[in-house]
Amino acid sequence: MRSTIHTIITSLLIFLYVYTAVAKLITLDKNEAVLSHLPFIGSYAGVLALSIPIAELLIVVLLLVPRYNKTGLYLSLILLVIFTAYLLYMLSSGEKLPCTCGGVLEKLTWKQHVFFNLGFIVLNIVAITNRRSKQAILSSFTTHHSP
Repeated sequence: MRSTIHTIITSLLIFLYVYTAVAKLITLDKNEAVLSHLPFIGSYAGVLALSIPIAELLIVVLLLVPRYNKTGLYLSLILLVIFTAYLLYMLSSGEKLPCTCGGVLEKLTWKQHVFFNLGFIVLNIVAITNRRSKQAILSSFTTHHSP
């Protein structure tokens, strides 16, 4: 059961990152233009417009490789928290800039997007916790049942 939950959540994260990365890369110029208007980010718009989807795709690779899955989950959580902090900033600032997430996610309001991200943060934490529990069980089993 734990393995199934982990697989489902990891698959959802992979889908999310591939979808948003591809959408951002397809509309790279637009994303750079939007980012250039943000305070604190504007001067780094060109670098961020390309770095963010590359980071998302790197996380996908880490999530796909069992040996690096744990690292992928932690980096995913960090990225989701950063994105959510950005969304909360946008909500509190009153800025009317469009979302640069790509695809159907751009149709969400800032508030809806915060809840969407919070849902993925919870799923990400469940996957990390589930992974730890599975490792503890396996470790306990091998320690107590060795010949």
